[in-house]
Amino acid sequence: MRKAYLRDKVKRKLSINNEIKNVILHSIVKNNSISMDFKQYFFNTFNKSGAKSTLVRCHNFCHITFRSRSVYRFFGLERFSLKQKVMYGLLPAIKYRVKW
Repeated sequence: MRKAYLRDKVKRKLSINNEIKNVILHSIVKNNSISMDFKQYFFNTFNKSGAKSTLVRCHNFCHITFRSRSVYRFFGLERFSLKQKVMYGLLPAIKYRVKW
């Protein structure tokens, strides 16, 4: 479980580093005033960046238990951890309900 979380952390870092580069390469490829030779070169470099550098491949993990299911994005916690935090009053914006 922890290993997957660490792998996901690396993917997120890669995606943030390569996001600007991918946007620039994509705009160059779509530009019509550039010759086809340059477009082909930039298209090949754009394809070499790989699927590891996209945010689509990342999962949401709970920051406490590293569980990947039923994670609330806003809090970064799974439902069990969120319920415990709310019960003990550590998240003051949410009121505790008897039925979850």
